Amino acid sequence: MKQRLQRDPYFFAISLLFLGFLTVCLAITWRLFGDPVLLILSVASVVPAP
Repeated sequence: MKQRLQRDPYFFAISLLFLGFLTVCLAITWRLFGDPVLLILSVASVVPAP
């Protein structure tokens, strides 16, 4: 997967947009409901993979 992201800029951009959208959705849901699990998921979605 990492090699494909390096070779294909279109796939890379789509992946970044998806992660950004996911993070925003989780953060908004957390603000509405106040569930700490949603906050943990939103933070975990932006932590870089090893």
